[in-house]
Amino acid sequence: MPDSDELPVLLNSLNLIKNKTLNTIREIYTEIVYKSSGGFQAGCLRSKIDNLYF
Repeated sequence: MPDSDELPVLLNSLNLIKNKTLNTIREIYTEIVYKSSGGFQAGCLRSKIDNLYF
């Protein structure tokens, strides 16, 4: 898990995914990645064929 001081950055990344990536159809590749100093990772990969990961 991310450290407590990293939570605002993680929440910002998740909001970007929710508000700007998942609700739109992409013509090009879009990726948002968050990596904590402890190794926790979260993100989203979106392209025309809708490949996603969290």
